[in-house]
Amino acid sequence: FCGIFGLCLFFDSYAFLVYLGFEPLIPIFTLHVCGQLELLSLKISKIISESETEQEIKEKFRTINVKLQELYRFIDEVQNDFKMLMEFNMKTSTFIVPCNAFQIVQEFRVNGNISIEFISLLIASLIHFLTPCYFSDILMESSERFRQAVYCCGWEKCRHKSIRKTVLLMLIRAGKPFSISTIFYFISLDTFSTMCRQAYAIFNVMNAAWT
Repeated sequence: FCGIFGLCLFFDSYAFLVYLGFEPLIPIFTLHVCGQLELLSLKISKIISESETEQEIKEKFRTINVKLQELYRFIDEVQNDFKMLMEFNMKTSTFIVPCNAFQIVQEFRVNGNISIEFISLLIASLIHFLTPCYFSDILMESSERFRQAVYCCGWEKCRHKSIRKTVLLMLIRAGKPFSISTIFYFISLDTFSTMCRQAYAIFNVMNAAWT
C-alpha cells in the first residue's frame, strides 16, 4: 500500500511540475520576442530621420538585422523544442474536451448532478491549449507591426540604392511572420477555433451514438 501511495504521489508531483514548467514557457518566450520586436520597430522608424550620412544609416540597419536574425534563431529553437509537445497538446485536447463535455451532459441527464470535477478538467483542457495559441497570435501581430514599421521607415526619402535594397530584403524576410507551429499547424487563435470545431463535432457524434 505504501509503495502504491508513493508511486501516486510521485506521479502527481511529476505531473504538477510538468504543467507548472510547460504552461509559462511559451508565453515567456513569445512575450520576450514581442518586446524585442517592438524595440526594433521604434528604432527602425527613426533611422532615416535621425541619421545624417549614408554610412550611419547602413550601420544602424546592420545592427537591426543582426538582432533580427538572433530573434529568428531563437524562435526556431523554441519551435523545435516545443513542436512535438504542441502537436500532442492539440491532438489530446481535441479528444479530452468532447469526452469531458459528454460526461458532464450525461451526468446531468442521468442523475441530475453537476460534475464539478469534469467541469474543472474541461476548463483546464481549454486553457491548456488556449494559452500558447493566444500568445502566439500576439507574436504574429507584433511581427506584422514590425513589417509595417520597416515599410514606413521613410525609405522613399533616401536616394541611396543600397539602403533601398536593404529595406526591400527586410520586407521580404518580414513577410514570413514570427510564429510558433506544430508539425501541421501554425499556433494561433484560428488554430484554437479549429480545435474547438473538431471537438464539437466529436461531441455531437458521441451524443448521437450513446443517447
